Amino acid sequence: MIRAAARLLSFVRSALRGIAAGKATTAVAVATIGVTLVLVGAFLLLVSNMERLLDELSFSAPELSEKSITIDAVYVERMLADIVKNEDLSRYIL
Repeated sequence: MIRAAARLLSFVRSALRGIAAGKATTAVAVATIGVTLVLVGAFLLLVSNMERLLDELSFSAPELSEKSITIDAVYVERMLADIVKNEDLSRYIL
């Protein structure tokens, strides 16, 4: 009976180690997925804002073939002003 109890405790100990290892692996995977999703979201937001920033220039580019364009803080503020003022930026995330 003592041997059976010892085997049972050994089994339970092994099972708990396996469960703990599985939970740790799952936690790492979930954290990795979360970070990946945050990075993807940030990248999509950046792409969306860059598209909005360069939209006017892209449209008029054929007429600007011999000009130099400087994108400064004033231009960026002007082009992205409505996004900055809007608290609900979710519509700019693809």
